[in-house]
Amino acid sequence: MTTKGLIAKTLEVNDLYLLYLFFILKSVTYSFKFFKVISNSALLTDDLITGVVSRLMAIVGDYDDLGLQNISSWFLGHLYLSSTSSGGDKCTSVPGSLSYLPEWSLLRAFYDFLLDSGRSIPDNHLISLVNVALQVINVKTTLPPVNWAIMLSPYMRNNSYGDEVRANILQVAISQIQSPSAVVFISSWLTPPLYASLQLACKTVLHLHMCQLIRSMSPNVLQVYLERSCLPEFSESETQNIRIQLAILKGLRDALAVTDPPEAVTSLLHSATAQIYHQLTTDFNIQLLQSMAECLSQLPAEIMDNVIATDFSDATSQVKGCFVRCHLVATGKQPLGLLNFMIDAFFNADYWNQEVGMVLLLNCFGAYSKYKGENSSLSARQQWFLELLGHTRTVVIGAMPLAATAPTKDKVIRYIANIVTAAMLTLTYPACTDLDFWGFSQKLFAPPVDKITQQESQILDVCFQNEPPLPNLGILYSTMIQFLPSIIGAMVTKQWEGFFTKVIDWVLILCETDETDLETRNCLHVTIIIQKI
Repeated sequence: MTTKGLIAKTLEVNDLYLLYLFFILKSVTYSFKFFKVISNSALLTDDLITGVVSRLMAIVGDYDDLGLQNISSWFLGHLYLSSTSSGGDKCTSVPGSLSYLPEWSLLRAFYDFLLDSGRSIPDNHLISLVNVALQVINVKTTLPPVNWAIMLSPYMRNNSYGDEVRANILQVAISQIQSPSAVVFISSWLTPPLYASLQLACKTVLHLHMCQLIRSMSPNVLQVYLERSCLPEFSESETQNIRIQLAILKGLRDALAVTDPPEAVTSLLHSATAQIYHQLTTDFNIQLLQSMAECLSQLPAEIMDNVIATDFSDATSQVKGCFVRCHLVATGKQPLGLLNFMIDAFFNADYWNQEVGMVLLLNCFGAYSKYKGENSSLSARQQWFLELLGHTRTVVIGAMPLAATAPTKDKVIRYIANIVTAAMLTLTYPACTDLDFWGFSQKLFAPPVDKITQQESQILDVCFQNEPPLPNLGILYSTMIQFLPSIIGAMVTKQWEGFFTKVIDWVLILCETDETDLETRNCLHVTIIIQKI
């Protein structure tokens, strides 16, 4: 194999991981000439090249020593330059400019301007012009072939142009991701060392366009990007940035929604979703939890069940596990049955925060009842409500044993009474026309915007400014049993009249149970008396 073929194959096997260095080291003239002389000599045998490349690749793969990694990367870049150069001109099938277009071509003028500006010392006026030119060529259509890396790399290397220019550069490259040179350029910036050097705006651009990246990047590049650049953003550390996390989740959601991606890519996305979910902290950040729930909604049912199966094993997963289940049900993406495991956790965990749980559950019921879809049909609501009555009845009479971590039986019965009352209030809508009176938040489980209309550098600020607060109604919702006497009237309406006797039987069972506390028993007695009047 020739020198050129060996270097190219090595880079290809590593998914062009180092090809970025081909562009960043052009200015080091002495080293370039040194490698060029060696490449033209008889001393550079295939065995020698194999040994050098293998050793340098091994050093570059060691991220513990960044200085040694950079030096080795320089050598590899120069070695590639020397093996592909001829008389000082680089051999490439992709033109470095649009000189083949007519001189009157406006597109050629923009390209030439960007090429010249990349070699200039920027000032405020030039930076403004460059931003305008980049926005002009940031189109969805395929542009004439050109070596995008040659044009765009100088701006990424020159920090004087600022973050806005660099973010626009990445957007242009992503818009032309079907071009091999654009793929090479973007691939280099997805690697951990270069990704870490990017500012917030540039990282946001990459993450929000993940759905476009998965169409062109090889699985190896995507794996490095997801595992080394995305997942660390969710690790527990002081460097966590919620805006970056939100951008990753929005991009991941769109990537999961892509139809018919390669199987290897699908597996990587599913794995990344599961790992991110398990790494989420216990902080109640609504925007973050909404985006996480949207990602889970794109997973196949079996995979999603496996991801959330470990929820409620301790107090740290209560908020996360409750919110994603309630969000998926409230937005009509999953049936009410997804809440069963969560409701069982009410009964079997003494560390459960009842106020938070009831706020999420009631808001979920309220949004679900108003959602029009197959999962929220009247028959689906009635079937699940009937199952809830039967399940809670078995718990009350002791037919279903509780876990060792369960609270006392009187507390369990009180939780059951509150949950069934909440379900009766909301699932019978519109029979209970006062649903809005209960202060349900319209934004708590609102689905995120599907399309991005703002600049990527601004959209996250907009999201955080409009973040809905958690309704401060936990105390009210955790005493729902006191409203049962007035709510049970919904059971006599035409659509629910068949459930009236079943609800009364359920109330009588709770009244006859010795462990029922006095306050709950009084509410149940009042309910029966009102129905006899």
